[in-house]
Amino acid sequence: MTGRFWTITSMAVALLACGTPTGGCGCSPPPNYEAALVGLVTNGNGPAVDAEVTAAIFSADCQAASRGPVYAQRHDTVDSNGHYRFFLQTQRPDTLCARLVAHAGTDSLVRDQVPVITPGTDSVHVDFTFP
Repeated sequence: MTGRFWTITSMAVALLACGTPTGGCGCSPPPNYEAALVGLVTNGNGPAVDAEVTAAIFSADCQAASRGPVYAQRHDTVDSNGHYRFFLQTQRPDTLCARLVAHAGTDSLVRDQVPVITPGTDSVHVDFTFP
């Protein structure tokens, strides 16, 4: 009985280990799909180094009548050259819609309905120019 118990227990452990995404049998989790939203923020004097950019990524395609809930939100302060960068990961291929807003002082600029397709788009480039 002891031998049979350990055999059944070993088989159950092996089955459970291989049935989980990161189990002991070398099973791997599903792939992540990545996209980057990048750009440059400038004003009349060159890079707008005091600017901040926010992105709201919606789970619906940009052509959808309703955008639905916010899938992800990102915020970045531009670097000394005026560049910003956001990274986005999804666990399945998808077409998302982004709304980017650049803020510099009391001014703001909006880029709405920016399509983000994963996979297929390794980066989406959106620039802003303040007067």
